[in-house]
Amino acid sequence: MKELLLIFESFDTETGKYYSDFAEKAPSKPAVDEGAAKKLWQLDVYTDDVIITEANSIDLLKAAHKYEFEGLLRKCQNYLYQETNIYNSCSIFSRGRRLELSSLTEKTPDFIVDSADDVFKTEGFLKLSNDDLYTLLSGEHICAFEEEIITAAIKWPRNKCTQEMVKTNGQTMRQAFGPVIYTLRIPLLSLERYSDIVVKSRILSEEEELGLYKYFTMSKKNVPKIFVDLIKVRVTVFRFSLQQRTFSKRGKWKTYMTS
Repeated sequence: MKELLLIFESFDTETGKYYSDFAEKAPSKPAVDEGAAKKLWQLDVYTDDVIITEANSIDLLKAAHKYEFEGLLRKCQNYLYQETNIYNSCSIFSRGRRLELSSLTEKTPDFIVDSADDVFKTEGFLKLSNDDLYTLLSGEHICAFEEEIITAAIKWPRNKCTQEMVKTNGQTMRQAFGPVIYTLRIPLLSLERYSDIVVKSRILSEEEELGLYKYFTMSKKNVPKIFVDLIKVRVTVFRFSLQQRTFSKRGKWKTYMTS
């Protein structure tokens, strides 16, 4: 019941407001004991009076899931995907995956990939887990240029190293990336952007760096047709895909919201 206590110690029954560390401080009031918290919780559930806000939605979702309050859980899920925006979409997606809530894990990713050029610039994107990052970046439909995807993705391991107080360099960033690095379609960059973005980050091995450089230079030189044809039929270069992603917005999120 600890989650309930934390929630209701921050809930003012007179104003109907929820106070958190990110909001104004609640007026001082006596601590709520476990029994009182449970009664207040049941009152809110059964009288349908609970007020879901951006500040309390995740806490209520977690508690409702843990204590199996199906009605409130459903309301929290509906609230979250109705209120999804570029700033909170990644945290909603991550929470949905951890709690195995299909209404969030199946729908929120469509918003993220359709708004990727904006979502990938947010702090929420940097806070994704490695698994969540892999899930999003391995998709074929991302509404952002590959250069934007790679630029944003490289910031993720740098932020992770900083958060874990690990020395930030190419080696530690590569370790933080893990298999996620192979979701980046580096061969789709120009040679100039490859040098400016990827090579400078030092996330590639020497073999990968040299091999990709050869790929870029060979594709631009006047080489025998047989070699050009070989390049065209390749699907990867050092496990990095050559396949273009689908850039156009699919509009699935709008469909979900009106269904």
